[in-house]
Amino acid sequence: MAMEVKRFRRACEVRRCRGYQKKFVLPVNWLLLPQEIFLKIFMHLSPNDKANIRATCSHFRTLIDHPALWKKSVFVFRDIGIFNVNFLKMLKTRKVCSVEVCHLKLYHWKRLIATVPDLLNITVHSCLTDEAIKGMKPLTNLQRLQLTNCSGLQDQKLLSDVCHFQQLTHLWLCDLTLSSSKALVGLCQLHNLFSLLIHSKDGFVPKNALRQVLFQLPKLKELSLSVHNMCHHSMSFCFSPPEILEGNSGESGCVPRLHLQKLEFIKPGFTVLSATALRQLSTVTTLCLQHYKAQASDEDLLHLMLQNLPNVTELKLAWSSLFYPTGPVSWIRNLPSTLEVVHLFTVYITEPCFSALFSTTSKLRLLDVSFCYGFKESILKRIPWEFPLLTKLYLSNIPLTDDTLLTLAHLAHLEELDISNNHVLTPDAIVHFRGVTKNSVNIIRKRPATTVACQIFSTLYE
Repeated sequence: MAMEVKRFRRACEVRRCRGYQKKFVLPVNWLLLPQEIFLKIFMHLSPNDKANIRATCSHFRTLIDHPALWKKSVFVFRDIGIFNVNFLKMLKTRKVCSVEVCHLKLYHWKRLIATVPDLLNITVHSCLTDEAIKGMKPLTNLQRLQLTNCSGLQDQKLLSDVCHFQQLTHLWLCDLTLSSSKALVGLCQLHNLFSLLIHSKDGFVPKNALRQVLFQLPKLKELSLSVHNMCHHSMSFCFSPPEILEGNSGESGCVPRLHLQKLEFIKPGFTVLSATALRQLSTVTTLCLQHYKAQASDEDLLHLMLQNLPNVTELKLAWSSLFYPTGPVSWIRNLPSTLEVVHLFTVYITEPCFSALFSTTSKLRLLDVSFCYGFKESILKRIPWEFPLLTKLYLSNIPLTDDTLLTLAHLAHLEELDISNNHVLTPDAIVHFRGVTKNSVNIIRKRPATTVACQIFSTLYE
């Protein structure tokens, strides 16, 4: 199939002649193939390749717009105003259900919704108005709503309008100011909610309202909160069942316990959780902390969570102060032996701490130390023997030399290696590495730029 794709690309490439484009005519034997064959081929092409075929080969213009080719595509609008109605109608023909909008005006926003009313997933980075939120009501099947800039919205109106989308499974609200507990409680109506992200501007979420929401959403599996202005009593209160704290038989509609699988705290400070709250979080498998400062004591938040959450298999820590120059803090002793994924992003790591990681997490399958610092390159040469099961290794912005790269070729199960933002490696070393590994490793040399403003999208929900 790969060879057929290459041949087809050559057959359909744009021929340039004296400054203008000339459409290439396909051989007759290609045209006799059934459409199903072309669909199979087109599924392996990038969006740019599809666009080139559509622009240069009129025979396939209708086929390129077939919905089967755009099922998982996300259309990114840098500026939605530059696209006309015909383009939006083309999206409707392709049955596109996911869009990401970076900049918009109300008129263009309403036109998009009116033309493509079957959208299921929407991400908006621009600051919306209350009127723009109300204009989304025709999207009755909306499942994912991600607003990375809610600074210009009133929380009561926003949450009231959001509750209109009863099919929502993912709701992510960033830079939001919560002035009313009553407005937040309205989220209890979204019984299909699977993922909830609330990053309040002031790092505070009303504890009574949050607890009511958590214990009345039976399908909730992912939760991310900005909590830098919440004390440990408020945090423990949110994750403790109502009947335990209030001495009653439980509130109407409450689930007996939480079933969270992914949990993230932004700027948790020196917060700790009670034993009751930790028991409610025992099902968590992915734990993520951002802007976290470790404490050299057993009262450290991460220490307590790793000690009491037996099912954690994935740990993500970003923009955090985790280690002291004298050695690892207490939490590293609690790393479960079943840990399979570790993401450390922009973290200061000393060599003793790396050694501690080696001794406690030998079953790692994914290790990400992108933009980390504090250790020597020699520690990386130990990775093939300390983590022999690694399938993915991310070393973006790590000064990797040719010798170290070739040492990593000893990772027998390696499938993907990120060496982006590296200005030390020579092309010959990369060619040599590919030869030693028989081209079995996908090498990432350049990371795609992200348009996401809220940090959480690139960590917990990647």
